[in-house]
Amino acid sequence: MKPERKNLRFIAIILLGSLPLVDCGRREKVPGAESPISGAVSLQAMRDLIRERTSRFDGKGLVPCGNEFLCGSPVLPRFYEARDFVPAWIEEGRPTSAMDNLVTAIRDVWKEGLDPAFYRLSRVQSLVEDLKNGRGPNDANGFADLDMILSDSFLMLASHLESGAIDPETIKADWFIKTRQADLLAVLRDALAAGAIGESLYALHPRHPWYTSLEDALPPAFEIQKKGGWGEVPAGPTLKIGATGPRVEALLRRLLASGDMPEVASTTGPVAPAVFDDSLVEGVKRFQARHGLEPDGSVGPATIGTLNVPVERRIEQIKANLERWRWLPSNFGERYILVNIASFTLDVIENGHSVLSMPVIVGRDYRETPVFGAEMTYLVLNPTWTVPPKLAVEDILHKVQKDPGYLAAKKIRVFSDWTEKAVEVDPATIDWSALSATRFPYLLRQDPSPANSLGRIAFMLPNTYSVYLHDTPERWLFERAERILSSGCIRLADPIALAEYLLTGEKGWGRREIIDAIGKGVTRIVRLSRPIPVFLVYLTAWVDDRGIVHLQRDVYGRDTPLIRALAEPPPSPRPDGADIHVDKIGLGVVTHSSGF
Repeated sequence: MKPERKNLRFIAIILLGSLPLVDCGRREKVPGAESPISGAVSLQAMRDLIRERTSRFDGKGLVPCGNEFLCGSPVLPRFYEARDFVPAWIEEGRPTSAMDNLVTAIRDVWKEGLDPAFYRLSRVQSLVEDLKNGRGPNDANGFADLDMILSDSFLMLASHLESGAIDPETIKADWFIKTRQADLLAVLRDALAAGAIGESLYALHPRHPWYTSLEDALPPAFEIQKKGGWGEVPAGPTLKIGATGPRVEALLRRLLASGDMPEVASTTGPVAPAVFDDSLVEGVKRFQARHGLEPDGSVGPATIGTLNVPVERRIEQIKANLERWRWLPSNFGERYILVNIASFTLDVIENGHSVLSMPVIVGRDYRETPVFGAEMTYLVLNPTWTVPPKLAVEDILHKVQKDPGYLAAKKIRVFSDWTEKAVEVDPATIDWSALSATRFPYLLRQDPSPANSLGRIAFMLPNTYSVYLHDTPERWLFERAERILSSGCIRLADPIALAEYLLTGEKGWGRREIIDAIGKGVTRIVRLSRPIPVFLVYLTAWVDDRGIVHLQRDVYGRDTPLIRALAEPPPSPRPDGADIHVDKIGLGVVTHSSGF
């Protein structure tokens, strides 16, 4: 099944009643409702045509319109019914500023990482130009076509800007955060009434600074593409300080093109014979750091492979992450925790700024951490760990079968079952060789200790995925640049710092008191007087506070299906599937972001 565009998705939302309903029995009074549109073409004839067409809504998100099927229903029929089927875009047969504004908005949507062709740019533009130049339409059918196509394109674009062009469920994105939902009927109605088509559409896209900064990264990337890309660094032995030759020259040229050596003036001409000196080492480290590589300053196979990713792929990556931002809530609140799974980082955000940041460890590629939001309500000092059944049989059973002393060494106790009446069982009385994934009735629980898998602090955010934030005894794992090492939960590099932040202002809970309570080894629940929202997201491209673009490796392989879905061709203009001519869009250049 092909990934579904959101025109069908927002249809489902409305059918389920998520959007405010309009009282279709109380129709709007439209000035000049009985005056002619143009020559012998009457407004009543257009109204009759629009009424007849919208009445044939097929229940599958399509409204017949001339030789096209429109995709904005059921918003489209409801929109026209609310205004008694009076045309929305045409005034006495003349073009309106609203038409021009819509054409401009569609033409500029590439800046959001969306394809203008999907919103019928060529068709809408030609219809408006024909009307301006007196070439049509000249009958009620033509005017009805024009009006309904304009409304449909607006509604589709509004839906995609407001909550994304792709339904994450259709590409199995493991995304469980609800997208934003607006009353699109009201948006179109109010935009037309205020003469603010472009402004109304612009107001729908995410207002997060991370989204707008990522938008700013697109034009420079397109400019690099227009110049032919950034070239490749030939494969070969690892390049280190002191190296010379054509490969070093290619490396310098590549880093200049992507802005990783800002202290060196870029040139379009040939790079002078280069030596791998200290400045080139710093440029390599900068490139490695923002691409999730070990910033060691040497250029081995992994770094060369990343350097040689074409700019076209990076543009697709930025577009994919702009789409992910459109799947997120419009407002996270003034204070929240944001975990980016793809970058292995946690940030505590207050009023739009990070006040605490740390590395994290996320789920392995076969136990991926899901994307969701929840509220952290309490933390546990010296927690016990009840081993989930899946981990018990997949991770622990074979270790016990090989080493009968494993459970005692890890301070893991065994209970007869998962009921409240379960009793503790001596591991020595169990025939572990007879157990398997399909036959394992026991509950395993690890006592508090420095070796506990949750470490000495667990941060609890009740959720259906059994994912939470916690300490870890395996501190050395944070030295790795890529950290997909957990069973799904988020392991923290500095849990004491997070606990100290969360308990700020709580009587008797400074840093020293937290450490002392942990040292006692007694399990203790500490409830937060100010619960805090936590959002686990998956973003492989972002721009940091210094304006530097980060392009992370897609550790879970989630970019490719999203990029493929976004590249799906626009709907065919006719049931026979005839092609649409797609205009080429000119691209401007901005310089807000640095590095690709």
